[in-house]
Amino acid sequence: MEEEKKLIERAKRGDSQAFAVLFKENYSFLVKYLIKVTMNPDLATVFYLLFARKYFRKLVDKMRDKLKYILLAVIILGQLLGIGLLFVNVKLAIIFYIIYVIALVLLIWLFIKERLDEKKEDEENDYRDY
Repeated sequence: MEEEKKLIERAKRGDSQAFAVLFKENYSFLVKYLIKVTMNPDLATVFYLLFARKYFRKLVDKMRDKLKYILLAVIILGQLLGIGLLFVNVKLAIIFYIIYVIALVLLIWLFIKERLDEKKEDEENDYRDY
């Protein structure tokens, strides 16, 4: 019981391995419960998988958010250190500027990918012409 609580807390913090363990351990119990509720085994399995997919997406979104903050910190530090090192060591300043540019490109790529995913989700959930 205590170990399961720890797994739940780790999964809430974004640990995908803890989520996978919880998913495997509780699959049969939750599907049996959903079968009782829905009276349809196929529908119960679909509901469970949809729930797992939604939760896993939230996990990925949390990881993306952390990555965005890390990249932003690298960009700021890379630029500041690059400027400071221009007066001391030009080669090291160029290295920091290269790191800065790579982090900036990754951050822009992450924003574009996130926006494309949002558009795709909006298109999938577009019920205007029902």
